[in-house]
Amino acid sequence: MLWADLIYRNRLPLFYGIAITGLLLLVTGFLIDSPYLGLIIFGFVGLFLVLLDFKLIFYLLLLFLPLSNEYELFSGIRMYLPTEPLVILLLLLFVPYVIYHQKVYTRSFWKHPLTLIIVINVAWIFVTIISSTHPMISLKYFIAKIWYVVVYYFLASFIIRSNKEFNKVFWLLVLPTIGGLIYVLTRHAMTGFLFDTVSSVVRPIYRNHVDYGVWITAILPLLFLGRTWYKKDTLMRLFFNLAIVLNLAAIYFSYTRGAWVALAAIPIFYYIVKIRMVKPVLLISSIVVLIFVGNLFRQNNYLQYAPDFNKTIYHEDFSDHMSATFQMEDMSTVERFYRWIAAVNMFSERPITGFGPGNFVNNYKNYTVSAYETYISDNEEGSSVHNYFLTMLTEQGIPGLLIFVAMIFIILIYFQKVYHDTRKTEDKYLIMTIACCFFVLLVNNMFSDLLEADKLGPLFFMCMAILVNWDLKNDQSEEIATETYKSIS
Repeated sequence: MLWADLIYRNRLPLFYGIAITGLLLLVTGFLIDSPYLGLIIFGFVGLFLVLLDFKLIFYLLLLFLPLSNEYELFSGIRMYLPTEPLVILLLLLFVPYVIYHQKVYTRSFWKHPLTLIIVINVAWIFVTIISSTHPMISLKYFIAKIWYVVVYYFLASFIIRSNKEFNKVFWLLVLPTIGGLIYVLTRHAMTGFLFDTVSSVVRPIYRNHVDYGVWITAILPLLFLGRTWYKKDTLMRLFFNLAIVLNLAAIYFSYTRGAWVALAAIPIFYYIVKIRMVKPVLLISSIVVLIFVGNLFRQNNYLQYAPDFNKTIYHEDFSDHMSATFQMEDMSTVERFYRWIAAVNMFSERPITGFGPGNFVNNYKNYTVSAYETYISDNEEGSSVHNYFLTMLTEQGIPGLLIFVAMIFIILIYFQKVYHDTRKTEDKYLIMTIACCFFVLLVNNMFSDLLEADKLGPLFFMCMAILVNWDLKNDQSEEIATETYKSIS
């Protein structure tokens, strides 16, 4: 980074300048009876550290990530605090750094299929802004996507290149999560772990019980990984055992059905990767989904499953909630179908570029089917499709959906590849752990739109960054081994 180099070379004059300025501010503060004026010096010191090494800010970002939440700053302006300001700062620092230091990434990184598909994804989002029904909303979405991708994929790829760096990230994510988990469980216990209180007790750390349930389920594989680092009967092993038990209890009491499904499916996914069956499973799953959806919408067959409006209500008791889910009488389940049907109808009108990123909520009411309407169909909170694949189809058209599906397929295939290419046991554990974290996010994006959520979207892209780096590390090890063999022979 140009200014980082300048700062480092002139660090002594800068130090003296900051020290003298701080002393003058402090003296001035005492003279005008405002001693707190001297505290401004900490702002100078902070700026000095930021410009010198933005890794510190990245670590700070990860520390705050499990505890951040969305707040309305001004009328209509919402921001995740304190993470989004840090993300914007990192974007402004890191982009010039990459431009100045052109060898930050290797050619192999830029040519990696995952890097290429991310670039293609961002490029297509930009294209869809042109035909968007609300261009300004789509532009804001695009800008937010840029800073997510730059910070959580490219910057994360730059920083998390070794087990040492991964361990730092591990503790920065795990410790605040456990702290937040204890806070939520304590508050929830005071209400008797009631189903209808869970969304209130998770605040202000989480936006709702879904974000809470999915996040702690995605973090669970990390706890099992940490457990492998310590021997039996050690204090740290006991710490992770207790953390796992607490986490499982929290997942149960989150009453998040998607998190439960993902938790139950993790062992299945683990063995699919283990026995190299990812490609066949992806193929079979794709065929099944296409047949199911095709049959559902052929001659409007989905109308056969339309619920009774008067029976589609919110259930305060969780057993009633689960029973109503299977009987198609649960309000949240039926509301999902209500929006999914609207999304498919919207797609048929704009199949190529869609309605523009972030524009489902502004357009879907004209494409709904009243047979699936519920008491919450007015959608006062402005929530989206509740299926990320349909979100892509509706807002970015067929190309957007195909790009996203291709990204998911490539990621899953590469998790299998990297896992089996990796020789060190600790690295194999690491890759499988990250794969399971990613899988939890993938499963839940079939029922919700989580990649724009502050905690879950970053984890999605960081999993990709770690996967790419360990793949490149394996390739590098293979090249070294090949060269060594040639030199010996």
